[in-house]
Amino acid sequence: MTKLKLVKERNGNYVLNGNKCKVCNIVFFPKKEVCISCFSSNNLEEFGLENIGILHTYTIVHRSFPQFNTPYTIGYVDLLNSGVRVFAPIKDSAPDSLNIGDEMKIIFETDEKGQVNYYFVRKVE
Repeated sequence: MTKLKLVKERNGNYVLNGNKCKVCNIVFFPKKEVCISCFSSNNLEEFGLENIGILHTYTIVHRSFPQFNTPYTIGYVDLLNSGVRVFAPIKDSAPDSLNIGDEMKIIFETDEKGQVNYYFVRKVE
């Protein structure tokens, strides 16, 4: 089994790396090897997901494993161009003021090991 890359670079910027079935027009993230609707494996094309979405739900975690500093916020965001719902950390200076329906954007950061990670922040105009 091949390891699928979740993030790719496009035009100098990172995007979430999904794929789309050319038969059903369903978008997947993470990528699938076979369409779960029509079971096609040779009609999947790479698809860069939009970095903007709408907060579907979230929670503030107050108790966790010792290696995680609490509290932290995690949630699901529905991305605009695909209908894909992505689960990721949410970094916000005031998590208690988050509202379902808030517009969010993905931020990408490279850690000291060269791994590209992503999280959501509230989109500010």
